[in-house]
Amino acid sequence: MEYLYTDRFKKILSCAEEEKIDLNHPYVGTEHLLLSFLKNSDKGFIKKLNVNGLDYDSFKDMIIKYIGVGHKNNNYKLYTPLLRHIVDNAFKFSDNNFIDEDNLFLSFYFSEDGIAKSILKVMNIDLFKILKM
Repeated sequence: MEYLYTDRFKKILSCAEEEKIDLNHPYVGTEHLLLSFLKNSDKGFIKKLNVNGLDYDSFKDMIIKYIGVGHKNNNYKLYTPLLRHIVDNAFKFSDNNFIDEDNLFLSFYFSEDGIAKSILKVMNIDLFKILKM
């Protein structure tokens, strides 16, 4: 089966790549993906996160605090192995051949811990508890 990626799916990934460039990081990781969701999505799951203290600015501040900002900009679109896995597995959460931002978020949600989830722990934000509400 051939899968088709929606424009929203592509926008979330494209904006994650822009976040990587903005922070001068050498890779696109889960932290950039979550930043992109927080900045660009108006889905219910993001609104739940916002209500529970997770927003774009606070999360970006924590990325800068714990990872920092790079000194050299590059335009490479290198994905971490975990982010590549998340993108590749988004199809598992689709019931048709269209892969959208919901599928991408579910793949992130059920993925292994990465930088984004480590930062959420530091922020005392329990992604699983919030989204089960």
